[in-house]
Amino acid sequence: MEEQKVKLAAKHLLRRLKEEKPTVLINDWYKDTQVRFQVQAAIKKVMNDTLPESYDRAIYSSKCDIVFEHFLLMAQGGNGRAYA
Repeated sequence: MEEQKVKLAAKHLLRRLKEEKPTVLINDWYKDTQVRFQVQAAIKKVMNDTLPESYDRAIYSSKCDIVFEHFLLMAQGGNGRAYA
């Protein structure tokens, strides 16, 4: 059950970043500090709203950082087109 909630959270996060307004994963989003903060804030909001309650604040914070770093590394490595 918890694993399913995490998978749904991931799907919702990608949909939020790419499709919902305001769209934050724009071309070269990682080059603009303000847009980076918007992406990070969107990640935190979605994960806060959708992750299971068993994720305490420390785990939540760690997972948010990991997800943001993943998106950032993919974009910087030229693989960001999959997300933008």
